[in-house]
Amino acid sequence: MVKSVKELAKILIDAKTRYECLAHVFDTMVINAGSSNAEIVQARIDAVGRTYLSLKERLDYMQKDMATSSEIKDFTDSLDLFTAQLTALENATTENSSK
Repeated sequence: MVKSVKELAKILIDAKTRYECLAHVFDTMVINAGSSNAEIVQARIDAVGRTYLSLKERLDYMQKDMATSSEIKDFTDSLDLFTAQLTALENATTENSSK
């Protein structure tokens, strides 16, 4: 049983370190085993020539990039809507003050 928060933190850090080590070993095994398939090797290189260690790494990068692009689009759409509402409010205020 865990006796303190400090002890729990140490256990979690150890577990994270072990996970990262195992993930690195697994990635290395996949890279070394998969290099014989020309299609996989070719898929590790994107359209601008950036090379990734694994196809998974490339797909993960693309997914994060797409998520970021989507978030930026959502933000700009919200900003456009806010700008339109602000303009309408300014126009309404100007019309009311001129009466």
